[in-house]
Amino acid sequence: MNPIRRAISLGLALLLFAVGAGLLIYLFAFADHFRGWAVMAGATMAVLGAFWLYEDFINATPNG
Repeated sequence: MNPIRRAISLGLALLLFAVGAGLLIYLFAFADHFRGWAVMAGATMAVLGAFWLYEDFINATPNG
């Protein structure tokens, strides 16, 4: 994976995780009422971002 693609992948994965986690924090801490779909959307975004980060950067193995 070339460095530009790796940087873009890192940025998008971090953004996906941060927006999902931020949405969950907002819903649980500050919202007066919320719907179940918003919680599921935030959780899905956070989990996908975390999985992407784990697979591409934490558990990365060199292609050989």
